[in-house]
Amino acid sequence: MFVLVLFYSGSLMSILSGTSCNVNLGFYCWQPAISHTTGNFTAWLGQGTGTDWGPTIFVFVPLGANSSGKIPISGSVAAARAFTKLANTGIYSGGLIPTATLGAVPPGELIGTLVAGSIWACYEPKSMSSGTLTYLPETGECANAGTVPVNYVQMATVTVRVS
Repeated sequence: MFVLVLFYSGSLMSILSGTSCNVNLGFYCWQPAISHTTGNFTAWLGQGTGTDWGPTIFVFVPLGANSSGKIPISGSVAAARAFTKLANTGIYSGGLIPTATLGAVPPGELIGTLVAGSIWACYEPKSMSSGTLTYLPETGECANAGTVPVNYVQMATVTVRVS
């Protein structure tokens, strides 16, 4: 006789539903979901990199997106534009913020459909912040008003069942 022990940070419901948010070291992702009604991806996202972030833009990138930019871009500019969430207040290291309005699928997507992709962020270090960022979906890059360097990072890969 043997005992199998699994360590998993999500809930049993997440395991059974096929929903997962696999973060890279130093990042947090909690309660990912996609709404059937709105098509929006929502989750609590955060970072624990040791550096406070200034203005931050999150981008949900569907699986199979073209990776020609700093952030992979989707097949159409219109679709890529919907995948952003601006958080100009920034995120402190160790902090979590709720995301909303990250358009992942068209509204009305069938309940139960499995959607896979990744979550990317572009940000300025809080200590050097220019105050604002703009996402350029045509290129998959972020622009600011000054000479402050913009950092890019893939935070997580996700698989979410539309509910």
